[in-house]
Amino acid sequence: LFFFFLIFLHCENVFADQVKKGVIKHINSLNNFSANFIQSNDSGVDIEEGIIFIGEKRIKVQYNTPSKVTIILDKRRSMYFNRDLQEVEYFNTKKSEASIFFEILKNKNFLNNVEITNEQNNVIIKKTYSFDENVYLAELFFEQSPYLLRKIKVSVNETFYTISFFNHSYNQDFRKKFFSLANPLIIN
Repeated sequence: LFFFFLIFLHCENVFADQVKKGVIKHINSLNNFSANFIQSNDSGVDIEEGIIFIGEKRIKVQYNTPSKVTIILDKRRSMYFNRDLQEVEYFNTKKSEASIFFEILKNKNFLNNVEITNEQNNVIIKKTYSFDENVYLAELFFEQSPYLLRKIKVSVNETFYTISFFNHSYNQDFRKKFFSLANPLIIN
């Protein structure tokens, strides 16, 4: 019985390692990538829609509904642009909650020390992440065969946010200034 238990544990660890390698390969392939998304909070009242673009070093999130807002993130600096109010604000990515999403999508080491489960052809990855004295639980939901990021759920202080992805598009060709952090209100 003990022998079969050891074989079971070994097979489970091998499966988890294979899944982790596949998911890491998928996340690393998200350069020059875009997808539509729907974002909601725990109450389900605040629902926002838009498109996320992932470049080699930056992420651009373009909200279209209910407000027209664009957020561009890089490792250190980010820009928030409210197109409706013609308002621009810069902030330090590492000192904002946006750092969690940047870490998930661009940090190649984010998937170290994660919990991986497989449920009905879906892979669920859970990781605890600390930021600004708060502890976050990040859950990533992947469709399996092939791996496809479908949802990110982030929980903090009994509040959670969910972002669901669809219409995935790979190998996008972004123009040179597509991820520019230059103030869009200043005309050259």
